[in-house]
Amino acid sequence: MEKLQVRQRWMPLPWGAITLAIMLVFAATGIYSTIYYPDDKPSIRVIMPMYALAVYIVFALIINWRTTVVTPRGLSLSVWPLIVRPPRHLTRVNIRHCYTRKVSIYDDGTLLESYYSAGVQSIRGEQIDISTPHSTAEQALKAATRIANVLNQAPGQTPIQVRQVEQLPEVVEILMTLAIVGFWLALFIAAVFVGFEWEVQSELVHPIPQTQASNT
Repeated sequence: MEKLQVRQRWMPLPWGAITLAIMLVFAATGIYSTIYYPDDKPSIRVIMPMYALAVYIVFALIINWRTTVVTPRGLSLSVWPLIVRPPRHLTRVNIRHCYTRKVSIYDDGTLLESYYSAGVQSIRGEQIDISTPHSTAEQALKAATRIANVLNQAPGQTPIQVRQVEQLPEVVEILMTLAIVGFWLALFIAAVFVGFEWEVQSELVHPIPQTQASNT
């Protein structure tokens, strides 16, 4: 039986380059402040844990790949080598259909980017992009058809169709996305508290000298 493996960047490389540039600016600012204003409080320790977490995300944007393996039994998807979300697995019986969709990204009414994606949608409403971006609807349809052909090799199963869906995913997929965003937001908030605790402990170990004034 045929097996289909699709390996693509997790995020477009320009996103990684832009965020890396921003991180380098913050790093230069922190080094400058540490050298020329060493006694300023709170110190750079407060933001170091959060900054380290942000650097992790930046490198994930640059080096991570999304790998999807489709077989007649279903599919598995992983984003690696840096862990940013758990792997996803979907069995053949839980797939509702394959899809193509047009993705349009706007900013204040201005179209920034437009492309097509191909993937599968589960019975619960999860939408899993497998092949993206495509410049034309025909390319996306070809990719979705190839995915369906592999899944339809399973004997005795109702054939999986290819459908065109809306850009806005169903409620289940939106909730899953919000859960992942919430998880990383919680990590960043925790990193802020770790930074403040580091600052407090540092001041306890190395207290700030106090100028003693004598009254005569």
